[in-house]
Amino acid sequence: MQTCYKHSGKAPPIGVLLGLTGGVLAVIPLSFAYAYGIIHIPEVKLRAICTIAFGVLVGVATGLGMVWGKVRNNFVAVGAGLLTSLAALYVSWGIWILDIISPGKWGLDSTKLLTSPQLIWQIILAINPRGTWGLQHEAPMRGIPLWIIWASEASLILLCGILVAVALVRRTPFCENCDQWCSGPEKLYYAPSVDSADLKAKIENQQFSDIQKLVQGDPKAAKAQIHLHTCSTCGRLNTLTLIRSTAGSRKILFNKLLISDSDAGFLGRQKPVTAMQASVGGSL
Repeated sequence: MQTCYKHSGKAPPIGVLLGLTGGVLAVIPLSFAYAYGIIHIPEVKLRAICTIAFGVLVGVATGLGMVWGKVRNNFVAVGAGLLTSLAALYVSWGIWILDIISPGKWGLDSTKLLTSPQLIWQIILAINPRGTWGLQHEAPMRGIPLWIIWASEASLILLCGILVAVALVRRTPFCENCDQWCSGPEKLYYAPSVDSADLKAKIENQQFSDIQKLVQGDPKAAKAQIHLHTCSTCGRLNTLTLIRSTAGSRKILFNKLLISDSDAGFLGRQKPVTAMQASVGGSL
């Protein structure tokens, strides 16, 4: 029975350190940009987009650091993403408070505030009853509604940061023999007329020669697609991911299924036939 690739669980300390360092270094400039955005952008939807982008970018910096450091442990990726996202939340709160209290003025008071979690919390408690901003022309939000907004904002930052960091660590197989990430993915696209169950069955039964006869699809339209990862050094680690994409959904049927080097080589060398080739072949 064929199995799917799983990370070994190894997490080199230097890799974890690189992930945390990358995330923390990204937090400082991103926090300035984020604080400026949520203060000066009036649209609620745009503020929400800023919050999501902030969490995503922190997660990207953390994840790329761990990939560079060869971390192959999903739980460690969750922990690193959580820590850097918490740091991002804390620093952004401090910078936001400074922009509210004394816009554009930075000095020793700034350092004092950012190094005092208790002081930041006391200021937050003082701000909440007075409120900060309102929806469109309404009065500023305060009290419980504002706490809900702040909690939602914090949840988005943490969730986006963690998910993106983990996704970057998980996205590529790692060859333990060669101590390197696999190359790729090489992508093959098939027409949406291909039945998902039939294509999945062909892969399970290793009928790769039949797959090559399927009609080529449009990468920008509904399609079935195969992603191939392979170790560029030894060629012995090869994985296949099968994805079914339509206008409103994306379903992964196989995720990094382990296949032989000969099957991977065959698929990599062969390209799906075009619709014209298929029609000519059928008429012969």
